[in-house]
Amino acid sequence: MRNSESVTSTANRIESRQSGSVLLPRLSVAYLMPGTSGFWGQGCPMQFGNYQFQFGGAPIGGSTIAMQQSNGPANALSAHFFSLELDAAGTTLTSGCSVYLPAASILLGPTVFLDFGGSAATPFAVPSGFPGYLVVCQAAALDGSPLGFTLSNAARDPSQART
Repeated sequence: MRNSESVTSTANRIESRQSGSVLLPRLSVAYLMPGTSGFWGQGCPMQFGNYQFQFGGAPIGGSTIAMQQSNGPANALSAHFFSLELDAAGTTLTSGCSVYLPAASILLGPTVFLDFGGSAATPFAVPSGFPGYLVVCQAAALDGSPLGFTLSNAARDPSQART
């Protein structure tokens, strides 16, 4: 288990099955099949929900899929950030707003303008013969918040099976 150690009061307690508690331990395993994409965390809170990011289409080597953003700040400049790693615990910036990409391995991707509804779709060419690394992307859009920007959730694109 991993917890955010940068935030105070984030300790967890795990009950054993013999404890008699109603909070019995449970293991959930999430995995992605080749040719599918998934999501991690939640985007920063916005006026009508959370800022969302996802890959649209089957991420298969040689294809083009869409990087889709929704519920972001209206008419804002947004940038995509990529990594080959996912920081599942995330680094909390503000309440409900976390970075899920490790700072040491972030690569800047394309920028796009979000429309009046806070949405945009950008093409992403999945390289032919892609070796199957897990590509993680998170979007950041400029806004009027105290940070000056807001973050989406993270999306994962495993274009082929890992070997």
